[in-house]
Amino acid sequence: MTMSLICPECSGTLTIPSSIELGSTDQFDETTLQIARCTSCSFVGVATYEESRRGALDNDSVTHRVYAMPASAIESVENRIGYCKTPKDGHCSCQSHQDLKELYEEIRKKQGKDILWGTSHDSLLDTVYDDLGDYLLPY
Repeated sequence: MTMSLICPECSGTLTIPSSIELGSTDQFDETTLQIARCTSCSFVGVATYEESRRGALDNDSVTHRVYAMPASAIESVENRIGYCKTPKDGHCSCQSHQDLKELYEEIRKKQGKDILWGTSHDSLLDTVYDDLGDYLLPY
C-alpha cells in the first residue's frame, strides 16, 4: 500500500495514520479501511483500499478512495480502529472488525451515491441513514 492519495481540499498529500485490515471479499483479496489526514490542511477523511490479485499474474487491480465524513463519524471510526488489538489481522473477529466490515460494506453498496450520516454515537452503523445527516462524499 504505497500509493499516494491527494487531498481533495488542497491537493496536498494524504497520510494514513491508522487503518484496519478487513480481509478478503467476493471481489477483493485485500480490503482495508483507513483514516486519511492531509499533511498541508485540516482535511481528514475515511479511505477504502481494495486490491484484487485474481487473473493474470501481472494484472493486479487496486482501488483507493477517500470519503469526507462528519468529524464525529471519523472520530468513531478512528476509535474503533484503536480498540482492536490486531488491526492488521483481517481474520480478527473483534467487535471493531465486525462494525467496520459492516461500514465498509455499506460504503461499497452505496458507492457513487450519496451516503447520509446521522449523529448517533452509540453504534457506528446506527449513524447511517437514508434520510438524515451530512453527506459522505467520495473524492
